[in-house]
Amino acid sequence: MTDDPTPVCWFEELRRADVPRVGGKNASLGEMIANLSARGVRVPPGFATTAGAYRRFVAHNGLGDVIAATMASLAAGKLTLAEAGQTIRRAFLAGDWPADTAEAIRSSYRELCRRAGRADIDVAVRSSATAEDLPDASFAGQQESFLNIHGERALIDACRRCYASLFTDRAISYRDAKGFDHLKVALSVGVQRMVRSDLGGAGVMFTLDTETGFDKVVLIDAAWGLGENVVQGTVDPDAYRVFKPLLSDPSLTPIIEKTCGAKARKLIYADDQGASTRNVPTSKAERAGFVLTDPEILSLSRWACVIEDHYGCPMDIEWAKDGETGELFVVQARPETVQSRRGAGTVTAYRVTSKGRTLATGLGIGEAVATGRVCVIEDARRHRAFRRRLGAGHPHHRPGLGAGHEAGGGDRHRPRRAHLARRHRQPRAGAAGHRRHRRRHPGPARRAGGHGVLRRGRPGPCLRGLRRGRGGGGRPRRHPGDPHQGDAQPRQPGGGLPLVAAACRRRRPGADGVRGLQPGQGAPDGAGPLRHPGRPGSQARDRRR
Repeated sequence: MTDDPTPVCWFEELRRADVPRVGGKNASLGEMIANLSARGVRVPPGFATTAGAYRRFVAHNGLGDVIAATMASLAAGKLTLAEAGQTIRRAFLAGDWPADTAEAIRSSYRELCRRAGRADIDVAVRSSATAEDLPDASFAGQQESFLNIHGERALIDACRRCYASLFTDRAISYRDAKGFDHLKVALSVGVQRMVRSDLGGAGVMFTLDTETGFDKVVLIDAAWGLGENVVQGTVDPDAYRVFKPLLSDPSLTPIIEKTCGAKARKLIYADDQGASTRNVPTSKAERAGFVLTDPEILSLSRWACVIEDHYGCPMDIEWAKDGETGELFVVQARPETVQSRRGAGTVTAYRVTSKGRTLATGLGIGEAVATGRVCVIEDARRHRAFRRRLGAGHPHHRPGLGAGHEAGGGDRHRPRRAHLARRHRQPRAGAAGHRRHRRRHPGPARRAGGHGVLRRGRPGPCLRGLRRGRGGGGRPRRHPGDPHQGDAQPRQPGGGLPLVAAACRRRRPGADGVRGLQPGQGAPDGAGPLRHPGRPGSQARDRRR
C-alpha cells in the first residue's frame, strides 16, 4: 500500500487508533498530547512520518524484491541471519528519498524550529514500527533511535537509518517467531524535540512491580544524562518504589523505598562531528546523590497513574528531566506486556538446596532458577554452530532462544537488562547479566534467580520448585529439566529456560568458535561426575566436590 497521501503528521493530530499509520510509539505520543496535557502530563512536541511514506521509499528504490529474495534465501539456508539482515540494511542505506517525502520532512523540521524559536534545534529521531508496542507483542528496542540530531541533512540521514533498522537481526527473528509478514510491516519515524536530559537525568517507570506483578506500586529507575543507558541496561540506576493508593492525598509522601544506584557513567551530547552522543564517567557527587527529589518522584508517579488510568492497562513509560529548566517530560509510553499477561492468583518460588562453586555474579534476570550445560559463543557469526552444540542430546533445546532470555521480544523490564546485549554492544554473562564471565571450561551449571548467580553443579536434583495458589495450600512442583522428577514442565516466562549462559569472549582456538560439552564428556542428566575437555585431573577434583 502506498496510497496514503500524507507523508508527515504532527503528534497532536494522532490518536491511539493511528497505529497502522504511524506505529505504536508515535500514536501513543499523539494520544498523550491530545488527551493528557490538560491533566499536567508534559510531552515534547514533534511530528512523524507515516507508513505510506515508508512504502513509497521501498517502492521508489525497488526494495520489495530485495526483501523478498533475501528472506527466501534465509529460509532456504543459503544465507545466515546476519548476512540477510546486512544485505537488506545496505539496500535501504543506499536508497534515495522520493522528492515529496524529503521536502515534507525538511519543511516540518523548519516549522518545529520556528515553534521552538531557534534554528536547527536538536531532535530525537526514533523508529516506530506498525507492529510495535501491541498488547500481545513488544518490539521494543529492536529498531534504532538517534539522539541529538540537528540540521536538515542529518535528519534525513537519520530517518533513512531508522528505515534500515526495521531489518536488524533481532527484528527479523522476532517477526518470524510472531508470524508477522516482513513486507506488510511498515515503519514510521518520530521526530521529537530533545529534552536536555544530558544536563539532568532520565529513566523509565512502570505502573506495576515488574518482578511480582503487584499493581499497587510505581517503579522508577533514574540515571544522570540521556536515558539510553537505562533503557539498554548499561548503567546501574537509582530505583524508587511508590505506593499508588496514597498518591491521591497531597499531604502524604508514599515513597516506600529509595535505592541509590552506582550510576558510573552518563550519556551526554558529543562535541565532535562524528558521534552525536558519548558516555563519560559521573562525578563522585553524582554517584553518591539521587537523581530525583521526593517531589519529582511523586510527580512522575502521579503522571504514571494518570497514563495508566487513561490507557486502562499497566504501562511502561520513559521520562526525562531537562537540566536547563528543571521540567519533567514523558517521552514514550507503551503497554507493559509481560507481568500484566501472567496468570493471576498464583505465586511460584524456587530454592537451591545445594551450592557449587560460583562461576559468575551480577544483576539477575527474572526470578526463577534453571539448570543446564554452559556453552560459550565466542563469535556471533558462529551462532548456528552454537545452536547445534546446545541441541546435541539436549531434550529442552529450543532454537532461537538466548540464555536467560524470554521467548520472543518480551518486555523491557526494570531495569531492562532482560534483553541481553540488545544493541549487540554489551557482552553479557548468561542469566547473571554481567560481563565477568571467567569460566574457562564450560560444564553443567545452575543459575539462581533474582540476585543473579551462576553456579557449578549437577543439574536437576539440586533444584526444587514450589507453586502456591491464592491462600496457600502449596504442594511440591516438579522443576523443568529435572530428570529425577518426570516430565512435568510448568511454564516459567523469562526465568525457567534451560539455556543458562552465553557470552562473547576473546577469540580462542576451537571448533566452530564454540566450546561446550560433547556427548559423553559431561553429565547432562546428572548421573555422573563432571568432566571438562582438555583439563587433566578434573574428574578427581569433581569427586572431591
